[in-house]
Amino acid sequence: MVKEQILIGDNNASLVRFNPFIDPTSNIDFQNSEFFATINNFNLNRKSTFTQQVDYSNGTLSPLNVQSIIDNSATKADIPDSNYTTTRIIRPRYEGTKLQSANYNFYTKPSTSVEFLDGSNNNSWSGDISYGNNAVIDSNPIYFAHFKSSKETREVFNTTTFDIDTLIKVPDINVRGKTIEPDTLKIEGNEEKIYELISTFSKNRDVTISYNNNTIGGINFGKKRKKAKILQSALEYNFILGNEIDSTSTVPTLTFNTSSWCKGFNSSFSASSTIDLNTGSVGADYWMSTGSGFIQLDGGFYEITASLDSTTNDTFFLQGKSLGLIHSINYAVENEKKVDISNKKIGIPKNSNITSDKQNNNFIFNPSKSNLDNYETSDIKFLIERGDEIRITYDKISNPFNPILETIDFKVLGIRSSFFTTDSNYLIGSTLVPAPVNGSSIIDKILVSPDPSEFDIPEGKIYNFTVRRRNERDDKVVVFQTPPSGSNGIKTPSGEGYLIPNDLSNTQKRNVQAVINQLNSKNVFDNNNNNLNTLN
Repeated sequence: MVKEQILIGDNNASLVRFNPFIDPTSNIDFQNSEFFATINNFNLNRKSTFTQQVDYSNGTLSPLNVQSIIDNSATKADIPDSNYTTTRIIRPRYEGTKLQSANYNFYTKPSTSVEFLDGSNNNSWSGDISYGNNAVIDSNPIYFAHFKSSKETREVFNTTTFDIDTLIKVPDINVRGKTIEPDTLKIEGNEEKIYELISTFSKNRDVTISYNNNTIGGINFGKKRKKAKILQSALEYNFILGNEIDSTSTVPTLTFNTSSWCKGFNSSFSASSTIDLNTGSVGADYWMSTGSGFIQLDGGFYEITASLDSTTNDTFFLQGKSLGLIHSINYAVENEKKVDISNKKIGIPKNSNITSDKQNNNFIFNPSKSNLDNYETSDIKFLIERGDEIRITYDKISNPFNPILETIDFKVLGIRSSFFTTDSNYLIGSTLVPAPVNGSSIIDKILVSPDPSEFDIPEGKIYNFTVRRRNERDDKVVVFQTPPSGSNGIKTPSGEGYLIPNDLSNTQKRNVQAVINQLNSKNVFDNNNNNLNTLN
């Protein structure tokens, strides 16, 4: 069918024009032959009734048919009017569309009460605007977790901290009845799996808790399956200082391990490696007080002795409100501020080699000796930092027979001194001639949010308190869960079990037990009782 061909010779090629061969004796011309590539391709758009063509054939400064356009008599454009009226065309191009869901994965019906991530509420949701009865976004997690144990979190009332050791991948295709190799991710507490833990157990996500053994040590942890909401993941709370046994009771005495370079006086007025503080001694009968935008460290009056100059063996005495005094000394160590006896400032000895990197140079709260051994001991020096949290509990009506207790969490925004005014509640001196301490070295005012003065705290006095600190840990998940009867913090841990996100897809939910059965068969957790009820 070709008249000419491409001829290939030695090491070269001659390209010639390809011409179709049409039999001259036939009545078929080129346009109707099989060589006419554009046959049956025809494009004739409908004319618009209002859009006109603009003729710029003589340049773009001014169209040739400007008068015709003004008269509305110019040639109509090949654009259908429906391009400006059909919903499926004008919504994405001109009007835009809005989709909204109260939650991901689940469709929320109208007249439902919902809570948003910013803490606001809508008591009558107008309903999702979505694709039928589906949420706008499906974001199913891919893991559930195995935990070694859990404990009541005394630092945050009515919460439980789970000690995660493994994340387990849930297949998104049906694997029931099949032999599979479970895909697991070991969590070792080395901060390498923080992202995976947070994405699986994000804040406010609902989870199902399944304990392998409901009762341990005489404590009933409840049903085999319990539902709860995530407070935080990839962190734990460190107990810095406090006196709260629970939301209604406190201990009377706070015990500190003293620093290596200065000592407190015990009840016999002799130096000791530990000191016992209480609010029944001389001075304030409360631990803290409130002001506009701050909480002040108080406590009963206390005395500490320390070296003034290591080369002369001179000593000096510090007297003041116990918590403010200890906090100021630890602050001086942290910032390696030298004592200035001439200006009456708190500090470390002039010629010492005391540094901030050694824990024993600081006063450290001892929960166990304070009868708070249901808290996990963190051995962190008592020095409040920005970002720490202070929980207080107070009686709104000051009625010991019928109290109305209120709990408030404050976030620390900063720490400041008493400035350069002298404070007669703090004294410094060599033996018998004490003088007021310079207020710039007293670090006792903690800036917080919200403003404590906006609450009805009787006389602004704080008797029940806890200072806690968040610490990143990729093996911890904290959930809202009322502790079972008899629970006593770190002293009553649960056994192992599973933490399962509630927003797995239906297929994933059905796969969870199948995956656990495979893990059991391989003795991954060395326990053959890891059974779950069917997840709904």
